[in-house]
Amino acid sequence: MKASRAFYTEVQKKFTMMPFSLRSCDDENKARVGLKECVSHKLLSPFDILVDREGEFVAQFKLLCLCMPNGNLRGTTAGFDPETVRSEHSVSSDAHKALLAQQISNKAKKKKKGKKPAADADAADGQDVAPTKE
Repeated sequence: MKASRAFYTEVQKKFTMMPFSLRSCDDENKARVGLKECVSHKLLSPFDILVDREGEFVAQFKLLCLCMPNGNLRGTTAGFDPETVRSEHSVSSDAHKALLAQQISNKAKKKKKGKKPAADADAADGQDVAPTKE
């Protein structure tokens, strides 16, 4: 219990939400004991390693993309160059191709301030308008 608490606080301070190796902990033996209890209580989850056939390479890229009402935002970059990778699979749906072709920006677009509607413009001319109860 004591080892798991010490291990969990070390993980929270050093690694926050990112994956880590037990070798990067201060005491690897205590970390192994604490890790077992943290995983059994679902405080931490193991990072699954992708495996394919013998002699094959497996790559995994993750990035954060926020779909906001005023446009897409890129939270992180993975340094992925699509020209270096060839795949036997492709996207066949036109809707998915259009979605993938959208540009992702780092900054949110600012909303443009429009003119006031005509009813508000008349009220702003100096006439006092009182709310009515219906």
